[in-house]
Amino acid sequence: MQIFLNLNGQQQGPYTAEDIEAWLAEEQLAPDTPAWHEGLPGWIPVAELVEAPTGVEAGEVLLHVEHQDEYSRGKLAARTFLGLIYIDLPHGLCLLLLGAGCALLWPVVWVAVLVTGRHPERLFQFTHGVLQWLARWAASGANLVDGFPAFGLGNRGAAVDFAVEPVETVSRSHAALRLLAVVYVVVPHGVCLWFRGLTSAVLAVIMFWVVLSTGRYPRAAHDFNVGTLRWALRMLAYVGMLTDRYPRFSGKG
Repeated sequence: MQIFLNLNGQQQGPYTAEDIEAWLAEEQLAPDTPAWHEGLPGWIPVAELVEAPTGVEAGEVLLHVEHQDEYSRGKLAARTFLGLIYIDLPHGLCLLLLGAGCALLWPVVWVAVLVTGRHPERLFQFTHGVLQWLARWAASGANLVDGFPAFGLGNRGAAVDFAVEPVETVSRSHAALRLLAVVYVVVPHGVCLWFRGLTSAVLAVIMFWVVLSTGRYPRAAHDFNVGTLRWALRMLAYVGMLTDRYPRFSGKG
């Protein structure tokens, strides 16, 4: 059975049922992602087509970056040699300003959670949207996907899908502990991510030559570098109080 997915308004695929089941199991794909195969009258949640080994629970952080069958050598060269000018500078400047906005709003969110036990919805969507933009830009910068990353909050690219499943209530005790986040989150995860990031950087250089020569990005290397990005985003989502789930010391889904 060949299954197509509707990712951010664009049809992707086809994929096998085994691929879909693996992505669901690794939490790289949300169960409510629209899916279709020949014979169906319309799109339905992908979990209805294949058995989802585990349900997506509130607070889970999901990242799926499309692994392409072929990569453009021309786009790879353009990103590598000119990406600083036409990708990193404009996106980096926008994300720097938005990141500063998230930092300024953090005390407001912290007080709101302590008082009400809830993350204000609009502030949640703002921070969530910033992280989605960041994921899209980082995936492009790491050459995990082709194409120019779209500007704007939210998931706007078909190849990169990042989401944090909202929670009804946020733990006040977890919120209070965020004042010590530098000690128990940023330092231990930062140290681990420094070494993992260094490994991913070396791997990305090797993959540049592999893709330039073959037009293909080996799946294992792609999964590893996506895992590095997933790990970093989990840490940011926790520090930003989008989830109470303490980030795992792993890049796996």
